[in-house]
Amino acid sequence: MAEEFLSISGLTCDFTIYSSLKGISFSLARGENLVIFGTENSGVDGICSVIAGLHPYQGEISFMGRRMSELSPEEMNHTRRDLVYMQRNYGLISNMTVEENIALPLRYHTDLTADEIDTRVDGLIEDLHLDYCRDMRPIHLKPSEVMKTSYCRSVGLDPALLLIEHPLEGQCLINTLTFLKNLKKRCSDPNNSVVIITYEPLRFIEFAQRFIMLDYGKIVFDGGVDVMQNPSNEFAQQYLGFSGDGPMQIL
Repeated sequence: MAEEFLSISGLTCDFTIYSSLKGISFSLARGENLVIFGTENSGVDGICSVIAGLHPYQGEISFMGRRMSELSPEEMNHTRRDLVYMQRNYGLISNMTVEENIALPLRYHTDLTADEIDTRVDGLIEDLHLDYCRDMRPIHLKPSEVMKTSYCRSVGLDPALLLIEHPLEGQCLINTLTFLKNLKKRCSDPNNSVVIITYEPLRFIEFAQRFIMLDYGKIVFDGGVDVMQNPSNEFAQQYLGFSGDGPMQIL
């Protein structure tokens, strides 16, 4: 049986007066990739921050066999090597170059030598085709370059679990091809798992084995690729069919 290394039970929290999670539960096996989707008020936009320990909650979150709420600050800091959160706004340090941003978690969370860090950063920069802008700061980058820099920084530690929030939002899709190629390769690695938050789940139909839909803080759909491609669930039908008719309230 596959290792269950992320477990969420009865997760409840409020993000805004319009968005919350209401007792959701699911688990993820090591090597399993998950896409979570839903509307703006469904709770999808806050779930990664909760899993990453950045938002208070009720319920239980366990990662690699340990309850997150029981971890000391030092243990939580160590966990950030295995659980990395790529935020929606990408969160780059404005006074650092592309190269420096990518190297930052390696310098902070590992005992690698300077040469070893440089080698790893060079490899990531080459994979994502960022060499031409490696000495530029975020303010001078195009959106796709910011996104790819954030991705490089996120995978530099080779985390067991990568949380990615709305990676293609506002992006020129042709400029994201190297990112998508690298992400797809990562999703095929049985030692790693990826959770993707998106409003466009079908863009990631080849990346994940499982899809969960939220509506007003509750799970209303949970299924695999085959079910996603031909859903019988009325919530998924309405969402994927871009329809105003169905159980979801359209604002």
